[in-house]
Amino acid sequence: MKVLVVCHGAINRSPFVACIIRQLRPNWEVKVAGLKATPNRSASRKAREAARAIGLSLENHRSTLATADLVQWSQITLYMDGGNEKRLRALVTPEVFASRCQLLADYGSVRRVPDPNYESDPNRLAEMFAIAELCTTKFLEKYP
Repeated sequence: MKVLVVCHGAINRSPFVACIIRQLRPNWEVKVAGLKATPNRSASRKAREAARAIGLSLENHRSTLATADLVQWSQITLYMDGGNEKRLRALVTPEVFASRCQLLADYGSVRRVPDPNYESDPNRLAEMFAIAELCTTKFLEKYP
């Protein structure tokens, strides 16, 4: 399976989600991109700490800008929220969006995977990354 995981900047949610997918589905090809990313940025401290808390590492992550070619490469492109959806729809044709792009939050029965970028409360951050982990786990249950 070829999976592209996208979010706004590719430094918080998408690298965290991709790290979980890579751990649990090592035979899958997983890429990360941001719809408004500055290329070559490290994962945020928040994301690195959240990954470390579940035994994973984001130390080697570097952000990449999402492109139509990356979405075309994927069999599934997972996005996090309505803002991501709007930018994805502007990036690809309606046919490509309909056939490849999925809201990760739907798998966890939540409205969106919240963006921890502007959050500093440790308890709220833990909740945000727990939502991302839950949605990812539920997604993987659909694709054993």
